[in-house]
Amino acid sequence: MPIENTIQQPHALNGTPVRPSDTLAEHEDAWMGIISRRPPWVVRWGISLFFVMVCVLLGISWFIRYPDRVSARGKLLAQYPPQPLLARTDGRLLHLLQQEGDTLQTGDLIAVLQSTTDYLSALNQKAIADSFLLWVTTGRSYQIAALYNQSSGLLAPSQLGELQSGYQLFFAALQTYVQYLGNGYYIRQRQLLQNDLSNLAAQQRVIAEQLDLTLQEVKLAGENFKVSETLSKQSVIAPVEYRNEAGKWLGKQLQMPQLKNVQLANAAQRLEKLKQIDALENDIVQQKAIFVQALQNWRSAIAAWEQQYMVYAPCNGRLVLSSFYNPGRNLQRGEMLGNVQPDNAGYFMEATLPQYNFGKLQTGQQAIVRFDAFPYEEFGQVAGSLAQIKPIPTDSGYLATLTLPQGLTTHLGKSLKYREGLQGSIEIITDNRRLTDRFLSGIRKAVQR
Repeated sequence: MPIENTIQQPHALNGTPVRPSDTLAEHEDAWMGIISRRPPWVVRWGISLFFVMVCVLLGISWFIRYPDRVSARGKLLAQYPPQPLLARTDGRLLHLLQQEGDTLQTGDLIAVLQSTTDYLSALNQKAIADSFLLWVTTGRSYQIAALYNQSSGLLAPSQLGELQSGYQLFFAALQTYVQYLGNGYYIRQRQLLQNDLSNLAAQQRVIAEQLDLTLQEVKLAGENFKVSETLSKQSVIAPVEYRNEAGKWLGKQLQMPQLKNVQLANAAQRLEKLKQIDALENDIVQQKAIFVQALQNWRSAIAAWEQQYMVYAPCNGRLVLSSFYNPGRNLQRGEMLGNVQPDNAGYFMEATLPQYNFGKLQTGQQAIVRFDAFPYEEFGQVAGSLAQIKPIPTDSGYLATLTLPQGLTTHLGKSLKYREGLQGSIEIITDNRRLTDRFLSGIRKAVQR
């Protein structure tokens, strides 16, 4: 059988054979339908749109920066830490003169503990003692005598309690010293000596005038004697007259030693008066030194009492009480009433830097601090700056300090309360790189591998 006769020809559904030209016509119509149909815009512009989107993303990534960070842990410290307020003795709280959160200046009185001494009287005596010391060291001791004479009641206070014995010693020295001041006995004595010295100086001037006049008389008597001697030789005058002139001349000469003796006696009297004045001045100086020493002892006694029974602000800052204190509460020696937090405490973080990426760290780099006690989602984060890195490592890393330029104020504008030793996480920004750089760097690393 011929091969051609074995090939079966295609038939239609009804058994009628299909011709090849009919099949090609049908396929040609299908392809023409596909080609003539307009594709959707996604198909037509998809590649261009994808390219534009890639360019836009690359452009945006050029402006967006994502920093490299080194994480560490640290604790909060202060250059000027809060100053504690301690009770120096056992006793009852008598007065609480300041309240929680009050702004204080150095030396402000905060609290007074119970004592047999009235604290107002003690403060008054302290002010008087300070004034006395100022006056006596600036040459205004007369004001001490004036206050003593005008305000005897002020200088003899009651209710001094433990200070009474020290005050009696001071007051005795004050009474003695006042005698040397103003119109006291020693001042009057010195004034009398000054008057005697003035009188002796006046007598000295009179004696000097007498000596001058006597010297002139001696000179005239000598000239008369010479004339008489010449006339006696010429037998013009009698010998008796000659002897009389000689006697007069000798008499005038005898007055000179007497006046000089009077002058010497006057000088000796003046010297004696000067010695008495010097001795009296020395007594005044010594008494002044004794008074100053007694005054210093009295001020020291008041200061010791203040340190034991009164609590003062040791620095400028804000008062923070450690408990709810009210007058009448019993306190124990060494009990901490609270502290004064300085206004410019100089807060800083002490951190331990890990060795991972340690080579990227440099002083001056910015940092972000998040305290564990203050969730940063609610309170915010504190800005910091890497200030110092210790060159010698420890077991856990390198010690470093970070300053806090804005203090404890977060980026949300909230002020955090200082607590010494607060722990927190630290992120130090080492390199603020562009996203483009990061993408290209990743490609380079992939290629190098």
